[in-house]
Order: sequence, then structure tokens, then C-alpha cells
Amino acid sequence: MEGVRMELRMNKRGHIPTIMLFFGALILVIVTLFSFTNVKNELGGESEDFNILVQEIDFKKKYISAVFEKIVEEAVESTDKLKFEESFSVTFEKISDRRDPKDGSFGNFFGRIRNEKYTINKENGIYTLTIEDVFVSSNVEKNEMKRTFPLSIRFNKEGLIQRN
Repeated sequence: MEGVRMELRMNKRGHIPTIMLFFGALILVIVTLFSFTNVKNELGGESEDFNILVQEIDFKKKYISAVFEKIVEEAVESTDKLKFEESFSVTFEKISDRRDPKDGSFGNFFGRIRNEKYTINKENGIYTLTIEDVFVSSNVEKNEMKRTFPLSIRFNKEGLIQRN
């Protein structure tokens, strides 16, 4: 076996495609990470706008509920107890008009009172005042949200019985 000589040669051309595959995968990973960070930032802005809308709507609804309660409470206290049924609505509307900012920032709440779009029912000396289809809305850039809800409160000639 002295005369047989074995030569082992490596194919050096196989390293070039392997190196190119490594750099190609590295580029794909970098592009993917870059696109994830950009999409996340863009969605974050829209999410923030939506969050602001929801917070404004929630605030306006709570504000209107509190104002409604205070107006009814003040109207009950200010109304003549001997002519309660006849004078409550007038007193209620006057107090509402006094508290109305008149800029429409709180939806149609004050307008529904002003236009007498509410009902007062009496049962066993307990009055229920209901205003249907009250809405509040909010705008942030191109986004707009509107929420419609009813308001209802129970009271008698002495004061509030059941709040919203």
C-alpha cells in the first residue's frame, strides 16, 4: 500500500452558500424585528386615542348622572310642598336651565329637559323621573364615539329615595 496514495480534498466552494444563508437569515431577523417595532408604535397611538375617547365618555356620563341627581334634589327642596305636582316640573326645568353650560358639550341632556322630553310617574307617593335616550359623545382626531343611556331617579316630597 505504499504506492497508493489517498488524497482527501475538501470542497471549499460549499462554504460560500452557507455564509450567504447565514447573512440572509440575519437580514430577515433584523427586518422582522424592525417591522414589529413599527407596527407596535402605530397601534399604540390608535389605542391611546381610543382610551381617551372611552375616558371622556365615561367622565361625561358620570358627570351628567351627578348633575341630574343634584338638579332633582335641589328641585325637590325648592318646590312648594302643597303644590308639589304642579310646580315640580317648572322648578326642575329652571334649575336645569341655570346649570346648562349651553355649549352642547354634555350631549342632549339639558336639551331633553328644556324640551320636556322626560316622564314623571307617581306611585304610592313616590315619583320616578326618567329621561330616555340621553347621549354623550366625544371626538379625538378622526375618531368619534357616542353612548346613549337612560337616566332615572326616584324621590318623594321630602327628598331622593333611589339614586341612579
